[in-house]
Amino acid sequence: MVTRYDVIKLHGKLTQYKRSGSAGRSAGVGDQVLISEKLFHNGRKYGFSVVMCTQVTGPVNPTPAHPATELCTGVYSLRNGQLTWQNTLVNTRQGPPPPWKTAITGGTGAYANARGYIDADGMKHNYTVHLEHSS
Repeated sequence: MVTRYDVIKLHGKLTQYKRSGSAGRSAGVGDQVLISEKLFHNGRKYGFSVVMCTQVTGPVNPTPAHPATELCTGVYSLRNGQLTWQNTLVNTRQGPPPPWKTAITGGTGAYANARGYIDADGMKHNYTVHLEHSS
């Protein structure tokens, strides 16, 4: 059996970013970031995403030498259903993290029982969804 992937390239436009938890600009374990984006495919609106990241380790003021780890979960609500995903990110609070891979954990509608991964470039808001299928 050969594993193949259907690929969907998405581009996000930020609609909301909110950090909650510790007072002021500091962040600590348990603090959260909520992010939402409109998603586009080939320049046309394709859906939206909602992301929640919770800091699970690290100092109050992360730096490149002493980063924090965040557990992130999200949903891509697309035309034919939803994709869910989860990952951890190392965060230094020095701008967006470098590109990363995210595990697809499931879905609904056309994406029911989805498996695969997402290549994410948060700096450019580009997401390449690799949906696994067998042939």
